Amino acid sequence: MKNLKDLLKIPLLTISIFFISVSCVKDVDLDQIEEIKLQPKAVVDLINFELNADLIPTLDLGNPFTTEEIIPFNVITDDLEESVVGIDLGFEYYNSLPRTFNVEINFLDDRNRVKQTRKFEIPPGSKNFPADNQLIFSFTTAKELELLSESTQVKAKFTMQPGPGATEGEIKLLSTATYQFEF
Repeated sequence: MKNLKDLLKIPLLTISIFFISVSCVKDVDLDQIEEIKLQPKAVVDLINFELNADLIPTLDLGNPFTTEEIIPFNVITDDLEESVVGIDLGFEYYNSLPRTFNVEINFLDDRNRVKQTRKFEIPPGSKNFPADNQLIFSFTTAKELELLSESTQVKAKFTMQPGPGATEGEIKLLSTATYQFEF
């Protein structure tokens, strides 16, 4: 009798495996392979700017102080151009200087022509209460992405507005580019 139970287990096990296999396969539509989209993201550092009050050459309270930085910017390569569906540029700032900064980010082509511009203001801060915040600029339209793909460098211009106050502190600006792809 024990032997008969063992013999019955094999067909039951085989039938169970067959039904499990068939039930998993019956709902698969191989025509859906064309509808599968991969949507990865990649984050790249862009700007890392830091200015200490000691490095500001003039303390003339009546004139603004301006400094700028130019960095290479090859945001969209030809082989990825079709796959990029959006780019978010994130800016995080920290200002412990008691002055307002106007920031202008220009995207330049290889002839130094401005393709796009983004502007924002960094409010004054203090050692005890620094101004800090995050901003995100999204580029999602075909025209915006096309202009970014033509950009080869970024020019970041920082203008410290005149005014009274201590000359202690620093300003920091960190920026990242988050790419959204669709394959």
